[in-house]
Amino acid sequence: MSKRSVVVVGVLCCAPACLRGANIEYRLVETTGQTTASALDPILDFAVQGRVTGGGGLASWYLDSIRLVGDAEPRATLGRDRISNADGTYYTGAPAASSVVGQGGVASQYSFLATVSASFNGLINTSGGTFTNTPDNEIGSVSGYAGGGGLLLTPGVDPNMDGRPDSIVAPATSGSLPAVVMQTYFAQDEFVDLYRFRVAFTDLAARSVLIRLNGARGRSFTQVSLGTDGSLWGALQNSADAISTLDLTVQVVPAPGVGAGLALAGLGAGRRRRAR
Repeated sequence: MSKRSVVVVGVLCCAPACLRGANIEYRLVETTGQTTASALDPILDFAVQGRVTGGGGLASWYLDSIRLVGDAEPRATLGRDRISNADGTYYTGAPAASSVVGQGGVASQYSFLATVSASFNGLINTSGGTFTNTPDNEIGSVSGYAGGGGLLLTPGVDPNMDGRPDSIVAPATSGSLPAVVMQTYFAQDEFVDLYRFRVAFTDLAARSVLIRLNGARGRSFTQVSLGTDGSLWGALQNSADAISTLDLTVQVVPAPGVGAGLALAGLGAGRRRRAR
């Protein structure tokens, strides 16, 4: 599969403090804790999460694809899930489908690139730019950057809405964000949701399905800066970081018999709700 470079409207920080490498981890989780799809509930809801250790938060990230390895497109339908509220906070309700940029797919604080081109909110089983779709079910060219309106909308960054981070006092044009903001929204020492999506299995033949994060890249940051044109705040990206990914395997099971189905339905009736 071809690789697509991420063009980020941010500054690469080459100061000594920015040259040290951090560790960037990506992992997949099912947001309700369910990793088995069946006729009773064929939809699984996932989050791509990221964490930075060794200093700083996550400035930018990119996945060449989120691929259901060997599972062809007709066997399931992919979609984006709601991840952020309109005020930039994380959405914590029942899983709900949404492709609204800044609210569904890429998290609000990383939605700058998706506001420039919706393709960065994930190309679902389609080619675009230099990304080439394969026969497998996949979401391609998923990317985020901490900059622009998404950065300023992040809770705790610009509470007085004057267009500059409140932790950076004028006339300064660069500085750090509050530690709680870095931890809660920019993955400093904590896993945070970067992207949410769903898989609705239509072929319920018994099988294991490996969901893989392909071509993961990323840059960490410790400071944000105002661009040279004075119009855009964005993360100052560190120059070198170590990347690791953790994939996830889920199970698809055939429809149970009628008796078993009623019993399972009774056991699970109060466990899982999904907004449509």
